[in-house]
Amino acid sequence: MENLTSPATSTPTSAPVGATSLSWHAFEYNHQPKTADWYWSVGIVALAIAAAAVFLGNILLAILVVIGVFALMLFASRPPEMVSILIDKDGVVLGKYRYPFASLKSFWINENSHQPKLLINTQKTFAPHIILALEDTPAEEVRAHLAPFLPEVEQHESLIELMMERFGF
Repeated sequence: MENLTSPATSTPTSAPVGATSLSWHAFEYNHQPKTADWYWSVGIVALAIAAAAVFLGNILLAILVVIGVFALMLFASRPPEMVSILIDKDGVVLGKYRYPFASLKSFWINENSHQPKLLINTQKTFAPHIILALEDTPAEEVRAHLAPFLPEVEQHESLIELMMERFGF
């Protein structure tokens, strides 16, 4: 199968000399194709949980589990979209969403993983982290564009992010 985050599919481009912006393209997440066995396993576990909920008299939980697993399977089969990432003097633009520097706390570039990532800590309560693949964009260039606006503070991906990546999301 094709690796959707391969450097051949990304096209980093930096702004002209003298400009204060940097842009590149990357997939919104690292897609790992699922086999039929994966879908069967998830379905069987979900049906077992739903059956246990019905047995214990909790019909609402059983319905919620079935709907949740159906949504999970739909999301798991969806291929990622290519998004444009832009860092300029006003903030970070990810696709059609702009994150002004006033709403961001800090950044970190994780160069130790198999694919370098930009981790941005935000002030949002429910989505406090933005994780962006750097693809072929040099980490020093990204650091040079972010350092005047945000402090560089060591960060790590959350346990949930690491678990989701491990389970193929």
